[in-house]
This record gives sequence, structure tokens and C-alpha cells, in this order.
Amino acid sequence: GADDPDLSYTVTGGSVVDGDLFSGSLERVSGEDVDSYSIGEGTLTLGDNYNLTVVPGTLTISQRAVTVTADAQSKTYGADDPDLSYTVTGGSVVDGDLFSGSLERVSGEIVGSYNIDEGTLTLSDNYNLTVVPGTLTISQRAVTVTAANQSKTYGADDPELTWQLTTGRLAGGDTASGTLSRESGEDVGTYSILQGSLDFGDNYMVTFESADLEVSRRVLSIQPIAIGKIYGETDPVLTANILNLASWDDDTVVHDLTLSREQGEAAGNYAIVGAGATADNYIIDMQQGTFTIAKRPLTVTADAQAKTYGAADPERTWQITSGSLVGSDTLSGLLGREPGENVGIYALLQNTLTAGGNYQINFRTADLTITPYFTEDTSGSVRNGIDPENGDDLIYIADAAPGFGFAYWSDGSTLISTQPELWSPQGGIGLYQPVNWPATDLTDKKIVPLAKDTTTTVPFLGGEVRMVLPAHADPVAVIAVTPFRDPVGLDQLPAGMTAVPRSYWFQRSENLAGQRIRVEIDLALAGIDLSDAEKESLALYHWDEETLVWEKLSIASQGVDYDAGILWAELDHFSTFGLFYAAEDIARTGEHTQQMAWPFVLLSAGLAVFLMIRRRLGRTGDGGQVTAG
Repeated sequence: GADDPDLSYTVTGGSVVDGDLFSGSLERVSGEDVDSYSIGEGTLTLGDNYNLTVVPGTLTISQRAVTVTADAQSKTYGADDPDLSYTVTGGSVVDGDLFSGSLERVSGEIVGSYNIDEGTLTLSDNYNLTVVPGTLTISQRAVTVTAANQSKTYGADDPELTWQLTTGRLAGGDTASGTLSRESGEDVGTYSILQGSLDFGDNYMVTFESADLEVSRRVLSIQPIAIGKIYGETDPVLTANILNLASWDDDTVVHDLTLSREQGEAAGNYAIVGAGATADNYIIDMQQGTFTIAKRPLTVTADAQAKTYGAADPERTWQITSGSLVGSDTLSGLLGREPGENVGIYALLQNTLTAGGNYQINFRTADLTITPYFTEDTSGSVRNGIDPENGDDLIYIADAAPGFGFAYWSDGSTLISTQPELWSPQGGIGLYQPVNWPATDLTDKKIVPLAKDTTTTVPFLGGEVRMVLPAHADPVAVIAVTPFRDPVGLDQLPAGMTAVPRSYWFQRSENLAGQRIRVEIDLALAGIDLSDAEKESLALYHWDEETLVWEKLSIASQGVDYDAGILWAELDHFSTFGLFYAAEDIARTGEHTQQMAWPFVLLSAGLAVFLMIRRRLGRTGDGGQVTAG
């Protein structure tokens, strides 16, 4: 790249005459690349007077020395490399000549210093290129981590401590490791959130911005325990449940709690309230409890009573048989009883008897027994005597008009006989009186030997009626069945129901009182012709003598056996019953067309009961007459 030097020569043989001069010049082989070029005669001459011999020389072109220094470079971790540049710091480059190739650096991307070397940089063979190395410096990547504010209630677990990058970003697939931490402490207050073990590695310069964890007060519920007492007793100690404590706390964190209840000693509910309670780290939720004063149990047992039919009720008295009254408390009011004045047993009722609202009375009933009152009947007379032929036994003889049976009564027991003589009556003749057992020509009356261990089935009216009598300890019973029509309550028929025309009147002796009897009516023999649909609605109703309505509640059970054509009912009391079905018309046998009930009356042998029913019914049988006694 330098200019050619002057091509000079030296006379190495012979000599030049004084005054003669060379003319022209030497010449060299053309070329500029590094090499050796021959220097020849060219145009050099001394004229024709000389035989000029030129010994060739050599022009040598040597490599041009160039020194290149790599420029120092830098970048942030994760950024792309900058261009690797250089500066010619020694020698120069001939115009037109260009560098080719590029510098290279030592590989690596983590924070540190890396040499920049010659790499493929070159200037061709005409140059002696020297590259002075440089340095690429990778510095830490700056990021700012900001913690998120958090809160929790005292006693709860810490929430997850979270953060986000608010300046900078992570390179490539880099991730953080570790977690944030916070100042220690669990009491209510504010705690700084710290970087903790959160780490991004040596390639990052982290600026951490803290936040706060706020621990707020926990709601502590104080629930008075429901408690109470029985009216008249002393109050128990009031206590409360402490609810929603932190796991490491116990009831001792609560201070100065006092419990009290509303004033009052009558039976009822009273609020239990608390006051004064405090607890560090807590908000007190003071709830209400209930203090219950229960009614005081008191068992009052009625005294059994008795009277004769027609007499006024005796005073209904009672005793306290369990529990007690408090202080000056008293019982007030009167006992009542089941309604009715006929011979029978009537339960005594609590009625208005009370000790006030502070007592729960368990009332134990007793019975008022109405016993028959009898006078001699004009249809018969009584005579007593001694029968010498029978060991001088006493004999009780009742004379009566034709068509009457006989009943003998004593000490609340009833003995029935169809014979006018009763031998050796229990208790003596003086305690017995005769009464009439009314009957008509249609009455079917039987003295029935009762089975002791099994039921006894007895047919009446040629099998039209059957009775299944329970097992009984008494040897005999008397049953009478009288058919009749024109029943009571025809103006009070059950809604939507039609009456059946056949009617019966049942009587029974006193030793069957209170016994459940199954009554079966053969519908075909009774002349009751119903369709299947009408049979499905067939039902027995009871005529209530007190309320004067038909009802079914007092009937134990009933039904119709459609295949056998049998109506059956389980009865354990004795009064009027009617049979009804849902229909507009009824097919009948016989000449009766008026809609009417099918009642039957089951009576004790007590005359007073019988006479009341008899007066109400009026007529009996198909043409037979009964006169009220």
C-alpha cells in the first residue's frame, strides 16, 4: 500500500566517460500485493557509445501491519448481545481494502465478563492483522417485587403472601423460588411482609417493596346456656358457652363477665343476659339465653263417688297425691263429670279445677256410679218363704202379669231369670226387689250359658242376628233382641245418607256390662237388598242421647262382608245405633217405603235406663204395644 521507492542503480562494472550521463529509468515488474518483483533495465541508457548491461534487482512488498482493538461491550442479563465492534489502533488500511468476518466472544449468558476475540475478522494476506481482545460484560437484570397487602382475623391461619413484579420482567423461562415472610406475632396489629426466602437468582438485582398483614379482632360469642327450674324452686347457677375462640386460647381470656336473668317467678321464659365481658384480641358478641320456669307438676286424684238414680250428685272431692303447692298457692274450681243421669258409670273430669298457670295438673279420674232406684211394680208382687222340701232354703217369688220376665237386683249386681222363683239369693231376701223385664211377642230372649275360656256365638230371630259374646267368668247371661221400626233422629240423618228400614232393640244382663260384643246382621234374612255400590257405603252410626246427633266415633270397628252378606260391628257400649248408606233409592222387601234408620239399643237390665229409652221410642215390634212403666 506504500508508494514505490525510487529505483536506483550502481555502476558495478566499467565506467562512464566524464560528461556522459544516463538517461531513462529502471522499471519493475508490475504488482502491488505482497511479493518480490524483478527490477529490470527499463528505459535506462548511456547512448550508443556504451554496451550497457543491467544486472536485475528486486522490489519486495511486505505485509502491512494493522492493529485492531475490540471495543468493550455490555448488556443486561437476558438482553440480546450488542454488535461486537472494533477500532484500528495501529497501522492503517489501504483505501478500498475492507475487513471481512467478525469478532466473536466467549459463550455464556449469566452475569459475568466474557472475552471478545478475533473470531473470523480478517484483512486479506496483504496485512499482518493483530487483534487486541475486548470484554463483554453481562450485568444483573433489575426487577422490582411488590408484596400485596393482606389481612386476617385473629386466630385464623395466615393468608397466602403474594407478590407481583411492578418493574422489569423475568427472562426466558426463569422463575422465582422461595416465599415471602412476615414479622412474627399473632395479636391484633400490623405486621410487615418481608422478602423472606423469595429469590430470583444471581442474574437479578431485586428491589423489594414491602406491604402489611393486618390482624383484626375476632368475634367472640358468649351464649348463655339455656337452663331453668320448676316453679317454686331456687334458681340454678347461670353459665355460658364461649364460642369461636382461637385454637390456642381458652375461656380464661374472658374477663369480668356477669350473667343475670329477667326478674319473675311465674312459669314462663325469661331472657338471660350478660354484661361487662372483655377479651384481648376479640370483639364481644353478647347473645341472649333463655331461662325457663316450668310448670310445677301436680297430680290430683278424684275421689270415687256414688249415688242412687234420681238423687243429686254428691260433692266431688279430690286429693293431691303427688307434688305440692308452693307457699300460699291453692287449688280452685270444681270437678265435672261425664253427662248423664241414667244408671251407669260416669268418669269424673277435671273441669275448672286449677292451681293457676304455674302448675301442670296430671288429673287422675275416678267414677261416679249411678245405681238403680227401684220400687215394686204393680204388675207383680213379692213373697218370701221357706221350702221345707228343700232344706228350708229361702225362696224369693215374684208374680207378674203374662208376657213379663223377671229381674232380681241387689248390691249393684243383676240376676236375670225367666222363672218367677229365685232360690237362696245372695245377701238374703230382704236385699232383693223384683223388676219387670218388658218384652213383646216379637222379643227373642235367651238365657245363655257363657263359655269361660272361649267366645260364645248365639243366634237370634232365626239367625237374622248373631252375637259373639266374649269369654266370661259368670255362668249365664240374658240377651233379648226385639225388632222394631220408627227410630229416633229421622230429622237428623247423616249428610248424604239414606236410612235402612229394619230396626232392632238389644238388651243384656248386667254381667255383660263393659264387655265388647260382636253383632252380625244377615242382610238377606233382614230383608235388606242393596247393590254392590250401596253396600260399599253401608255404615253404622251411633245415636248420641246427649247431643242428639248420629256419629261413628264411639264404634270400635265395623264392616261389611260382601261375599257372606253380613254387616258386623264391634260394640262395647249400649245405646241406639242406625244403619245408613249413600243412595237416592233403596230396593226393599215388604211394604215399608219410608226412609228410616236401623237402630238397635243395647241396654243393661236397669229399669230406669230402659224406661227412658222406651219412652223415646214409643212403639215396638210390628203391631205389639209397650206401655211406659
